[in-house]
Amino acid sequence: MRNKGIFAAVAVIVLGMGISACSLKNDRPVLAPNETVIFDDGETMITSTKEVQKAPALSIEWNTVKNVWRISQDLLKYYKYGGTVYVSGQLKVTAEVNNIAYDKVVGIRYTTDNWKTSKDYNGYWISHNNAANTDRFEILSDSSIQPGTKVQYAIYYKVSGKTYWDNNNGLNYTAQF
Repeated sequence: MRNKGIFAAVAVIVLGMGISACSLKNDRPVLAPNETVIFDDGETMITSTKEVQKAPALSIEWNTVKNVWRISQDLLKYYKYGGTVYVSGQLKVTAEVNNIAYDKVVGIRYTTDNWKTSKDYNGYWISHNNAANTDRFEILSDSSIQPGTKVQYAIYYKVSGKTYWDNNNGLNYTAQF
């Protein structure tokens, strides 16, 4: 009878030590409900919060020709294990444009200080849709956006000497890091 009690006590102590050792070693950041891990090598982790543009209800405004529009935005957040957890972020925007001409530039103009200053970043082509005659581009901001920063941006499309904008109907798109 006495041996069973000692064995049970030792098992509880060992089990308890195993649980606490695991929890001390696990310094993974707690993710938001809509955040997913897209890269994790044990030292650095990158997460994504994706927002996909929903097509507006059919209206007169939607029937007008738009030459550039946002498909989605991703907030990429860079985490570092041990020490400061959330280090910086990067905005990734997917845009689509009407294929007016072969030579074109698609990018974002964004600000982190309410338009006192701004930065332009050109995107890169990712696909063509023959049926709709559109091209899709991905645009990345710099990767040093600090946690807590509010980013405002608009998408530009430069083609055949003209510049077309998608600025969310004058409201600008926003992203909160």
